[in-house]
Amino acid sequence: MRPQRLQNLRPQQPPDANTRRLLEERALLLAEVERLRQQNTQLLAELQETDVEQPAQPDAETLVRRIQELTQDLTRVQQRSALEVENARVAERARQLAGLGDVLDSVESVLAMTVEGATAAWRSGLLGIESQLHAYFRAEGASLTGEVGEPYDPALHEGVAMVTNSGVAPGHVAKVVRRGILLQDGHVARTAQVFIAG
Repeated sequence: MRPQRLQNLRPQQPPDANTRRLLEERALLLAEVERLRQQNTQLLAELQETDVEQPAQPDAETLVRRIQELTQDLTRVQQRSALEVENARVAERARQLAGLGDVLDSVESVLAMTVEGATAAWRSGLLGIESQLHAYFRAEGASLTGEVGEPYDPALHEGVAMVTNSGVAPGHVAKVVRRGILLQDGHVARTAQVFIAG
């Protein structure tokens, strides 16, 4: 029996509270942008109604200055909104991949055990799931971190313990307890838990 393919590894869960808050803030910012756009249009209409035949009046100069300020405000609001939405997207993606990392850990730990009564089909099914999870991480631009012998990096690794006589150079990873997940953009979704050679 061939293992079934995982169709949709992303959980269909409602957004968490932080994501909802950011989306609500984004909606408010977009409403403010629209209000500023309408105000800008109104000011432009008022500016066009002023008599251009007369020398520049202080009111026209004030309107031009105000339009420029509103345009700058609009640009800042749009940039801030885009940044907040992107940050929420990255955080949610990291959370989902970290959760799938926990599933992969469970599958790999079961495969490492000798289970009495386990059939070849059962083991083949778990290997298929493991393979699909690895393929999903690759498709998402995520890589697994934490290999024995690599230099310890506190940005990527969480030191669980120090060990001696491990056959590994000091300051390097001696044993991996849990692999980490690194996104393509350099964001760490989950640190690797490791033993460090001392």
